[in-house]
Amino acid sequence: MTSADREGDPLSVVARPAFKDAAKKPYNSLLYGSLQQLGVRVREYEARHLLQGHVDIWHIHWPESLIETKNGIGAWISAQQHRLLLQIARRRGIKLVWTIHDLIPHDLVYPRIEWPFWYDVIRRVDGVIALTQKGLDLACERYPRLQAVPAFVIPHGHFRDAYPKTVSREEARRSLGIAEEKRVITYFGQVRPYKNVPRLIQAFRAMPGEDLMLGSAGGSASVPVVVMRSSPQPPEIRAYGWNSAIRPTRSSFSPSRRI
Repeated sequence: MTSADREGDPLSVVARPAFKDAAKKPYNSLLYGSLQQLGVRVREYEARHLLQGHVDIWHIHWPESLIETKNGIGAWISAQQHRLLLQIARRRGIKLVWTIHDLIPHDLVYPRIEWPFWYDVIRRVDGVIALTQKGLDLACERYPRLQAVPAFVIPHGHFRDAYPKTVSREEARRSLGIAEEKRVITYFGQVRPYKNVPRLIQAFRAMPGEDLMLGSAGGSASVPVVVMRSSPQPPEIRAYGWNSAIRPTRSSFSPSRRI
């Protein structure tokens, strides 16, 4: 019997990450902050939390992030330790839940260690969460084992209240040189090969309407390079740095090749 089965005991979740990355990625902290408001007990992942006390759910987002990758030997040891921890957690009745952000891991340092570990995690999950139905369908197609576990679609939450509103929409548009009548689509995030920004630009080009503008707001110097390769720097596609006064957005999305 888990603590959630005991009358009066709150659901207990150990999450990686929970709140530690709030400054750079508010998604997790907003998610778990909302769960806390519902009475759920949420703790930042530490191995000791899974070895003692009552825990109902171990919630992970990026399985490969569990492995320390400072060097090859350390990565191998870390993978073995977490395999053992996965076994212990299961024996203690702790359910492993994976939120599917990516179909495959990216930016692997030691693929021969990290890939097998990724599959070991998937073989042990008790439930999955996807941000879209399409994402869930693709994950179940790639990993048939997921078809046998409970699955839920929970859309990505908004960040409207995660950042200070220091300028108005009109002020932001003036600062960025965006006409009031423009309808703005914004890509937020680092521009890296797996995110497939050239495909986004192609799709944007196919959209009707001369009042449209595509803005890229990210931390990579490769943004202008991507734009240059995709078209001869048309006025309706612009790249901004992270520190720009970005608030004129009507919609935003990330066109990754893989979820």
